[in-house]
Amino acid sequence: MSAYQTEPKSISNPDGRDYMKNVGFDIKYGFSSNLIFDGAVNPDFGQVELDKPILNLSAYETYYEEKRPFFMEGADLFNTHFNVFYSRRIGRPPRGDISNPNDRHYDADFDHYTRYPKGVSILSAARITGKINGGTSIAFLNALTQEEKAEYLTTTGEKRNGIVEPMADYTVFRIQQDVLKNSNIGAIYTLVSQNERYPISSGGIDWRLLTPNGKWSFIGQSVASRRDNRDTGYGHYISFGKETGNHWLGSVVFQEKDRKLDLNRLGYLSRNDTRSAWLWIQYYTKDDWFIIRNSYNNFNISGDWNHDGVNLSKGWNFNTYIDFVNGWNLGGGFNMDYGEYDDMETRGNGLWKLPNSWSWWYSLNTDSKKKVSFSWNPGAGHGRNGDWWANWIGIDYRPAGNITLSSGINYARSFGQTIWVTNKGDSSIFADLNQDELTLRLTAGVMFTRNLSMQLSGQGYISSIDYGNYRRYLGKDGYLPYALDEQDFVYRALNSTLLIRWEYRPGSTIYLVWTRALGNYDGLLNNLEFSRDIKKLFSKDAENVFLAKISYWWNP
Repeated sequence: MSAYQTEPKSISNPDGRDYMKNVGFDIKYGFSSNLIFDGAVNPDFGQVELDKPILNLSAYETYYEEKRPFFMEGADLFNTHFNVFYSRRIGRPPRGDISNPNDRHYDADFDHYTRYPKGVSILSAARITGKINGGTSIAFLNALTQEEKAEYLTTTGEKRNGIVEPMADYTVFRIQQDVLKNSNIGAIYTLVSQNERYPISSGGIDWRLLTPNGKWSFIGQSVASRRDNRDTGYGHYISFGKETGNHWLGSVVFQEKDRKLDLNRLGYLSRNDTRSAWLWIQYYTKDDWFIIRNSYNNFNISGDWNHDGVNLSKGWNFNTYIDFVNGWNLGGGFNMDYGEYDDMETRGNGLWKLPNSWSWWYSLNTDSKKKVSFSWNPGAGHGRNGDWWANWIGIDYRPAGNITLSSGINYARSFGQTIWVTNKGDSSIFADLNQDELTLRLTAGVMFTRNLSMQLSGQGYISSIDYGNYRRYLGKDGYLPYALDEQDFVYRALNSTLLIRWEYRPGSTIYLVWTRALGNYDGLLNNLEFSRDIKKLFSKDAENVFLAKISYWWNP
């Protein structure tokens, strides 16, 4: 497998025509029909689908789905309630900052970066997955990432290189054992060893126990994490549920994540320091009645508190989903939250008084088996002292048995929502946010022959941010006006992929891939203008990656 990459113009790439080449290699070997070994060199070059563009203004890290084939295969074997293993951590963007005095590789002469790596290169990876005797499933993965350096200029104009991510080794092991008639127990363990840093580990045990008739369940997991040889954190999840019945299902769930729980070196944890409880009740029908084939009606009630006893959320929601005999389906729901405080919004400056919020949503989908099908998903709500609404429309079209076309557009607006902007010392600055968002999606697929196909996909995103009424948060005393330079901007992104696949012999395939990624901020604008911003999406300042992969199936 080989790839090369072109980048936009920069100081270190003045004409934008320099390119980087790379080569990868992978192998799959079956010890038996149930136990498989996979090995790869540079497995990150196998990614053929780009991430969905997104603009995250929240206090929480964005969760990205895995798109790299090497890490997608067998991924379900590592899944547990707590996300102890999040494969996107392997090859993530570097975290070092040479301009930060607290960084190990701080340079007091630093002026500005001329090239900063977008990701960490994966040197090699290996995985073993499958079942062994006695109903035991195992999954093992190890990956090695290289040391990454950034290029920068000093205040005197000297060009230097500095380490922004040391070499690291990632290991995860998962085992699961079938017990009783239809139950299982399991364990998972992860370890990250990195130069210049103390090893970080996490792990836990989990279980899914069902009564012999499968009607009642007891499901849970306990996890622990350890950092710097001293900070050990814990998390627990317990669920009691009714899994089968004529019409009624339900569960009661309790969850705790203590203040020191940290799974984010090789896992994903949106936040810690919470105690949560929720109740789910469902009434469903399976027998045809009039025009309805089946229906699912759900009621949920939940609450979250931190370990100081501060209420973070408490609310309820009702949602329903109906399948009709003609192949159409209909869904909808209403949510209400009465949370009192948000302890994350100020980014470390204490509690923020959380306004009540509510929202509704609706979905209608026509028969997907037809030549043309439609989907419509509107929604609206009130939160953060402001209103919002969104409207999604999608169309799928199959002009022939070997051709599929799918498109969708979503437009969303929010008005006067209170949001954190920045911190100035020990003060948090808030503003009223007016935001417009436009999302575009297009996919097309053609099967030229049984062995030759082409797929094109594109995702566009435009968001305008208009802040107003800047003010300093005073806690219980409210706000005071605050003078702050305008923070408005427009963000545009377009990710597209073209994939050609040819199976030149049974089990052996050639892939040709072209991916194009563009993302830019414009700090001089604060409004969304369709014609102007659509043109900007097709700017030449994009990153292009061309990839070719050939696989050969050998069965001696």
